[in-house]
Amino acid sequence: MLDKTINIHFAKQQLSGQLGDTIAHILLSHNIWQFGCFQPPRAPFCNMGVCYDCQLYVHSNNNKPPRLIRSCVTLAEDGMQLSPYIDATF
Repeated sequence: MLDKTINIHFAKQQLSGQLGDTIAHILLSHNIWQFGCFQPPRAPFCNMGVCYDCQLYVHSNNNKPPRLIRSCVTLAEDGMQLSPYIDATF
């Protein structure tokens, strides 16, 4: 299998990873530990989709509202546009 580099965009930063990486893996490999605006701040905890601490918004290019996803179980796609989750209780 050939390694294919992909790029995602998180909070106006372009980050690279490999095809097959989860979004959380790419963020963590770039030293991004806080995925949202939680109070108190926290990093992904379980990395298997149970705790919801890794939630992010993924934006589409077709004027649909952003979707909330769990980044630890979602594979990154080249060109993804992501933004931090904003906790409504913050």
